Amino acid sequence: EERVARLEEKEIEGATPQSVINQDILSTDTSVTIINRQLIKEIKTNKQLKESLTKMRVDEIQQLLSLPQNTSS
Repeated sequence: EERVARLEEKEIEGATPQSVINQDILSTDTSVTIINRQLIKEIKTNKQLKESLTKMRVDEIQQLLSLPQNTSS
């Protein structure tokens, strides 16, 4: 009873109740989880784009190397 009375007194004084703090923590944790999932997707997309770009560059270099050499200089 004494603890409850002290808690109620703190709430009246403007202290944040633990339930509100816990809800804020849960909300923050949920936000971080969502952001992490988005980052993981972006990392995968960036990796795929990098691989595609590398393949395009390799193809371009191979095409340049296969061009007939101009020896009439």
